Amino acid sequence: MKYFIRIRGKSFGPFGEEELRNMKAQGKVGRTTEISVDGIYWKSADSLPSLFPPAAPPSGKPATPEPIATTEAADWFYSVNGKDGFGPVTTTVLTQMVQAGTLRGESFVWKQGQNAAPLKTVPPFAGYVSTSPESNRSSKSSTGLIVLCSLLVCLVLACIVVGVMLVGKKGPEVANVNPSATPKENSAVSTPDANTDKEKSAETDRTNTVSESSPTVSTPSQPQSLQTEDIVAKVEQSVARLEGRYGSGTGFLVRPRILATNHHVISCEFPERIEVVFPSASQDQKGPFKAKLLYADADRDIAFLSVESKLPALSLATNHRFRRGQDILVVGSPGELENAVNIGVLSSEKDIADQKYYQLGISINSGNSGGPVIAREGNVIGVVTLKSTEQEGIAYCVPIANVVEALDKMEKLTESEKTQNNSRHRAEVALRLLALVNHVCQDCMKEYDLYIKVALEKGYKANDGINAAAEEIESRMERLQFLFLDNVEKELRQIQKDTKLPSEFRVKLAEFYSNCMEIKSYVDNPRGTVASYKAKLIELTDTGDRLRRQLTLLLGVRDE
Repeated sequence: MKYFIRIRGKSFGPFGEEELRNMKAQGKVGRTTEISVDGIYWKSADSLPSLFPPAAPPSGKPATPEPIATTEAADWFYSVNGKDGFGPVTTTVLTQMVQAGTLRGESFVWKQGQNAAPLKTVPPFAGYVSTSPESNRSSKSSTGLIVLCSLLVCLVLACIVVGVMLVGKKGPEVANVNPSATPKENSAVSTPDANTDKEKSAETDRTNTVSESSPTVSTPSQPQSLQTEDIVAKVEQSVARLEGRYGSGTGFLVRPRILATNHHVISCEFPERIEVVFPSASQDQKGPFKAKLLYADADRDIAFLSVESKLPALSLATNHRFRRGQDILVVGSPGELENAVNIGVLSSEKDIADQKYYQLGISINSGNSGGPVIAREGNVIGVVTLKSTEQEGIAYCVPIANVVEALDKMEKLTESEKTQNNSRHRAEVALRLLALVNHVCQDCMKEYDLYIKVALEKGYKANDGINAAAEEIESRMERLQFLFLDNVEKELRQIQKDTKLPSEFRVKLAEFYSNCMEIKSYVDNPRGTVASYKAKLIELTDTGDRLRRQLTLLLGVRDE
């Protein structure tokens, strides 16, 4: 059988089992390396018995019988220091880490759908964790304290019950006796039926009194935990795929006709050219829809788009508090997949570039960016934003509190301000694309200059150097024209007429475009002497860099 492997989001293969064993010996394949037979469904490499045979139990300890299975699920996560979470890994891997001393009894582990717990309390690892005398004394002390507290509680309850019974017991019936009445008339007060009624009433009083006095557990109303298929059925129709000219991502409805996504998903896309499709919606609600940008925050990587969809918004967990080990799922559209479902857990909170993120123990890919992170109650608790480049199965999301904060800011904007945000975004995209074109053209001129210099040093002509570099440079320029320049040229006329943008910016952008066209002409048609070509390269590069910096300052964006 042939297998594919995936390392840092890139797939390789197919490889035979012998090739995989050789790669394992060379350190290229580890236990947590993702492996697949079809390139669609992935699992960890240690689930392949022929590659990673199950470890034998330690000597002196009986093996725990386990059901025979062809694969071992990698669904354990762990934290050595109580802050950073890692995984998923298999039970075998965790057992070996315990035996090696990498994980100790105080380390935290958790599984899909479970909260994190100290390793020494979690089967099947507790048997491998040695207990020190100090921990035994602590355990005995804790047990004694628990017994003492239990006795005290029982004593208090007994006192309460006895007191209630004494209060509920009736005294002599004298309140209704008439002193002037005959004994016979007075005796009528205590007929058998009346006594029966009084006894029932007293019994009811006692019951009610005991019920009111006895301690009761008040359980607050908690949202009901849902099954995965129920959550998916609840949310998937409102999760969208965003398809742009340069990539794709995910978004979801947070308000009627308001779609949330990452800023980086749309940072190089003109809003009107983004197609928004709801893959799981009914045919009449599927789309595609056109988008209009309402709000963007590059620092927090949040953006809101307006889409004319009638689908319902997802429920946001506005009061969510981070809980390590909380079970989550992500719905998104990585690659060719649409609304794929991934399951994981909250691992830790982490600060990156002065921003707080939730670290997720989950396997996702770039197309998941902008998708919802959903708790078991069916509410959104974050927005997927980053994938770890160092470890597999680790990702990050923007906490829902930041999304709600940005949403409040967006809803306070006037229609004019929202339109201005859309114009500003279009200008930013045009600037980014022109800067890219300018940079590539500069590199091509420099490459021509280098090849000319090498040719002359070896006794050849300048044209020999140009011809040597021409084929690669020409194909590069063709791609540049098709991918970027054609796209931005169609928008420049509209940008030049947009009075929402500063007039100085529009003038400088026209100058920058002219600089790009001139430097491109020297790439398409190298001309002049060797010295004049070098001088032109320096002049156009300096002018282009200066205009780019000025435009960046005028818009107040990063100089990327």
